[in-house]
Amino acid sequence: MALVTALVNGKSSKGKKAPRTRVWFWADECKYEVVLGRAKSLGWKMITDEKNEHNSNLFWIDVAAIHERFRTIQPWQVINHFPGMPNIARKNRMGQNLNRMLKLMPTEYNFYPRTWVLPGEMSDFEKNFDGQGNSSKIFIIKPDTGCQGKGIFLTKRLDAVPRTENVVAQVYLKKPMVIDDYKFDLRIYCYVSSVRPLRVYLFHDGLVRMCTEKYVKPTKQNLDQSCMHLTNYALNKSNSNYTKSNAQTSSDSAQQEDSHK
Repeated sequence: MALVTALVNGKSSKGKKAPRTRVWFWADECKYEVVLGRAKSLGWKMITDEKNEHNSNLFWIDVAAIHERFRTIQPWQVINHFPGMPNIARKNRMGQNLNRMLKLMPTEYNFYPRTWVLPGEMSDFEKNFDGQGNSSKIFIIKPDTGCQGKGIFLTKRLDAVPRTENVVAQVYLKKPMVIDDYKFDLRIYCYVSSVRPLRVYLFHDGLVRMCTEKYVKPTKQNLDQSCMHLTNYALNKSNSNYTKSNAQTSSDSAQQEDSHK
């Protein structure tokens, strides 16, 4: 890879620049210990001081201010983002793009629930409600910039939907797939190393997230039971019914042992 063979700094005995064989990893804006741990295990040099920031081979950025980095990055440097990522990473833009593709290829893109990006599509969304603001359908409302299930709720009432906030509304699926009566979702992870040409690596294993309350068809009484309808780990881990996996229990025990050393 270019980041391994990049020629930066350092001089040979003849005064010429010598190749650096060790990757310099910009770690100051990396927020995940698993990434830092993997980089260290590869023998990469962790860079956190601004003096050597511009000489780093690889930038791992987990903060919002990514556009400044795109403007200054050099051809021999690598970053863990692509320009334009918000088009699929933000809920409202993802919804807009899915709806555009649905119009172009209705058969291929009929796999997701009917989606409205609000408040821009509020007039069309309102058609699902009667004169009193009630609907026979249930909608799931998601804040555009939210994460970990924060701010997500189910409703049949139009007056519960924000009028000025950027949210995505979708028809809620009343009959989801369940495992032992618990709602779940399945995530498959892939690594996109190049857009042109498109090169994608699919991870062999997936991730299943489970609700911690048995699923019951939505009613007025249980619409606000997030641990029944939302699979987000951040929500369900605090439920009294939550059970840690064996792997998580082992990891917690190891961390406790390390804390006593």
